[in-house]
Amino acid sequence: MFTPGTPGTPVTPPLGDRATTSRRTSTRRRATTRRLAAAFALVTAAALAGCDTPAPSVAAPTPTEAPIATPQTTTYRLDTDVWYAGLVLHLDLATAQLDSRGGTVDVAFRIDNPTDEDGDLDAKITLVVAGNRIVPTRESHVPTTPAGATSLGLLTFELQGIASAADGVLQIGGDPDHVAIVPFLPASGDPVTFQPIEKALKGSGAAGAIEVTLRHAQLRWDLPDWNQELAATLGALTITYDVANHDDFSGGFAFTGDNIQLKLPNGKLIDARPDGHSQSIELIGPNATKRALFSRFEIPSNAKGKFTLIVRNGSAQGSVSFTIGS
Repeated sequence: MFTPGTPGTPVTPPLGDRATTSRRTSTRRRATTRRLAAAFALVTAAALAGCDTPAPSVAAPTPTEAPIATPQTTTYRLDTDVWYAGLVLHLDLATAQLDSRGGTVDVAFRIDNPTDEDGDLDAKITLVVAGNRIVPTRESHVPTTPAGATSLGLLTFELQGIASAADGVLQIGGDPDHVAIVPFLPASGDPVTFQPIEKALKGSGAAGAIEVTLRHAQLRWDLPDWNQELAATLGALTITYDVANHDDFSGGFAFTGDNIQLKLPNGKLIDARPDGHSQSIELIGPNATKRALFSRFEIPSNAKGKFTLIVRNGSAQGSVSFTIGS
């Protein structure tokens, strides 16, 4: 479950503010509710108006004393999707309310959970701005998302002594896992989103009476069925294939992970992940075909080039090759 960090030293409140602890807590909760509602009002308005029409600004607070500057509201359209730990995060808007003393930055987003289990965004999230790394405040709202559903989230960051968030970069994830990057503006660099790579495959390989025909490959950087992001050094390559048994033995053929290996571009042979989720196990009848079987392999995150699926059947061996990333 997402746990907000502890913000830095709070901005000194204006003279005359003598609210009690309970009143501050109540005020903070009301502020969170208002901020969440305001942020998603901006998302809705922007969607209705179209990308070329700026979203309406959230009303800036009115200074109570003339010397205090009025925070300026700036809205950044992020429009970036991130695939992380089995969830799809739609980063929509960032709204900054800042003056020379600092202020707040709110990031409104939606969480899609396409898996069969409830999902939490269990990741370190920070905002890098003006050379500072800032964690979300306790006013942030990152809910558990039910299976097959969409939830609304809000990240709130408190900036101190920072008058602009124009160079802001949102980072999702932390060492040793992959880290997604969402810049507020193009000048801050390219986004890193971990969108899965899909590729149709062709070709077949046979070992004795068993023939494997390739169908599809998917390369991603998380394990959706485990609601888990992979380490930064790893990717997950899933190969989908059909398996035909050309033998007429009435007992059929028991197809398991022992019949499949993957040869990496560097020549190393690896087995499917031994996690109970990553390899099809099927009894294939005589002269029958089982379709859409799969094997999922952990590969180096920088691996690309020629891969070879090895098919084994006793002493017989066959192979079929394909390319990924080149």
